[in-house]
Amino acid sequence: MKSNLSLFYGIGLILIGIVLFIPQVFGTGLNADELSLLTVSIIGIFMVISYFISEKKPFSLILFGTLFFFLGLIFFYSIVNGWSVWKYIAPSPLFILAISFYLTYLIDKRHPYGFFIAAIVLGIVSLCIFIILSIIFNETMFTSIALIISGLLLTCTSLIRKKSVQSSPAKTAESKKATPARGRSAKN
Repeated sequence: MKSNLSLFYGIGLILIGIVLFIPQVFGTGLNADELSLLTVSIIGIFMVISYFISEKKPFSLILFGTLFFFLGLIFFYSIVNGWSVWKYIAPSPLFILAISFYLTYLIDKRHPYGFFIAAIVLGIVSLCIFIILSIIFNETMFTSIALIISGLLLTCTSLIRKKSVQSSPAKTAESKKATPARGRSAKN
């Protein structure tokens, strides 16, 4: 497994190097700031993927990987479209942190409710700020995107929970058949 992980990181470093090298050769319109933020997003993707490859599975790979990915994209959007859009997307870092906590809660089952509670609180606060800003600036695009993402996450959660509830009774019935009753000998 360790050779797969080093191979994965090696390919990742090569791809990041290519992303940084291509604009210098072909003279594309991306500047160093934009490329560095895209690189941060790519590093975030590799962190999340390495969670699934790793044997130890530290939850920090999911948490920081999603943070790097989404924050890199938000700041890339801000640089490309000008920092004046920041007044509309100011609660985005809070919302991204809520998404990161929520995805960590969904994927890593070792921390059942701590990440979930933090995700709900941060999500509600950031959605309220999005709504207030959309009323003040009369701009509803980012609020609607935040509401759509929230709805998708809640829908995915209900589908995942339905799947786990349907599969868990079968597993418990199989485990009861496989394990003998305590206190009884095999001869009885």
